[in-house]
Amino acid sequence: MTVKIKQNLKRWKLKWLHNWTYIIKHIEKWISYVIMVLCVILFILALCANVAHRLPVLSFFAKEMRLPYLLDACGKVYIYDKDQEIAIPVKILIGGYSVETISGEQYEVRFSATDREQIPIIICFVYGEEEYTMIEYSDYSDKYKLTCYYEYHLGE
Repeated sequence: MTVKIKQNLKRWKLKWLHNWTYIIKHIEKWISYVIMVLCVILFILALCANVAHRLPVLSFFAKEMRLPYLLDACGKVYIYDKDQEIAIPVKILIGGYSVETISGEQYEVRFSATDREQIPIIICFVYGEEEYTMIEYSDYSDKYKLTCYYEYHLGE
C-alpha cells in the first residue's frame, strides 16, 4: 500500500510540475493577449468619445452620486404676429443640448438630466431684427418623454 501511495504522490508531483512548466512557458503569450484586448478596448472608447461626451454617465455619478436620466422632449413651437402664424427659425436649448427647427414644425431633443422636475427649456428666435428668448419649465414626474406645444403672440 505504501508503494501505491508513493507512486500516486510521484504521479501527482509530475503532473503539477508539468502544469507549472506549461504556465511558465505560456505566460508571456497570455499577458500579450490581455494587453492586446485592453488596447482594443481603449481604441474603441477613443472612437466613441462622442457617445461618452453626450451621455457622461460616469462623471455624473462621480460628482452627484446618482445616475442621470435620459429624457426626450418633442413638440412644436407656434409663433403668431397679429393673429397670423409665421414660420421663422427657432432654437430650443435644454441644458447643453440644442436643436434648431422652424416654428410650426416638429422638434425632438434627447438629453440627460440628474433631476426630472422643473427642467428649464429655453426657446430663442429672431423676428423683425429683435431677438426673443423665452424660458419654460417642464416636469417629467412619471415620464421619460414629454410632448410640449408652445405658443407665443408677438406685439401684445
